Amino acid sequence: FNVPFPVYDQKEEFSLFVDRLQASFTANNTPDDKRVAVFISMAGAQLYRLAHDLFAPTEVCRISFTEIIAKLKEHLSPAPKVIHARSIFFRRNQRPGETIKEFLAQLRHLADDGKFGTNLDWMLRDRLVSGVLSEQLQRKLLQEDDSVTMQRVVDIALAHELAVTSIKDLREATPVQSISDNSKSGKIH
Repeated sequence: FNVPFPVYDQKEEFSLFVDRLQASFTANNTPDDKRVAVFISMAGAQLYRLAHDLFAPTEVCRISFTEIIAKLKEHLSPAPKVIHARSIFFRRNQRPGETIKEFLAQLRHLADDGKFGTNLDWMLRDRLVSGVLSEQLQRKLLQEDDSVTMQRVVDIALAHELAVTSIKDLREATPVQSISDNSKSGKIH
């Protein structure tokens, strides 16, 4: 393989950049002794400047890759407070135009810092039920037994979303002339 290495973009979460960089190291079989050089090359000017400043007076190229990443993560991605993360999670509702899958992906992302542990599926289930935009879907989900699983809630929500989309498509479709209407003129469309 010759997978290109990612370049750091400040709009991206640093931890996601590190994940992509690690994946590129794996795909390219990058030896440990070359990882710092690749990092310096792909970090971009501002991230390299930050690493340089954090380790001064020691040169960045003399620090291990693991140490560089740990120090930058500590600086760029301080551990969030669990109560704050959960507060954001519990207030998140589906937005207009957002699909169930997109909403669920956002809930999963927000739940990362909430440290829900073994309760994650229940929290996601409850937030999905509470936060869906469609009142009709919410009513349907609330009629389920208390032991309804996360997967069942997702299945119901996706089926509902598909039905709503299908009905909308059917109602917006242009009517097709029937064959009998066209047969009088001798044409079939």
